[in-house]
Amino acid sequence: MRRGTLPTEFTPVAMAASPGGRLALLAWATGEDATLFSFEEEGFVLRFRLAGLRFPFALAWSGDGEVAVLASDGAAVARQAFVYPMDLPAMAETHLSPDGRIHPLINAWPGKLCNALSKSRNIS
Repeated sequence: MRRGTLPTEFTPVAMAASPGGRLALLAWATGEDATLFSFEEEGFVLRFRLAGLRFPFALAWSGDGEVAVLASDGAAVARQAFVYPMDLPAMAETHLSPDGRIHPLINAWPGKLCNALSKSRNIS
């Protein structure tokens, strides 16, 4: 893989930079759990897959050690963000569950600019 490219089976969905300058990329692959990549010296590195989440649509860093992912709950934005650690070594074959902490979203914005829920299909 050339520096800065993803394997062809992945569709990039969202990117976010941490306060310290780390870059995370959320991607989908047909029939698979969503995937988190980080950008390292050698290019994008598959960190882990998000257990049970197929079509999350946005992410943000919480400090430099974890990311929060937004997904749908039927046709609406889920009422909580799913948080994953980014300070673990890359585990390409691991389907990681969220860390278990609750990050409730009050009046979650469904997005209307770049990252929004699709009206043409029910995603989760």
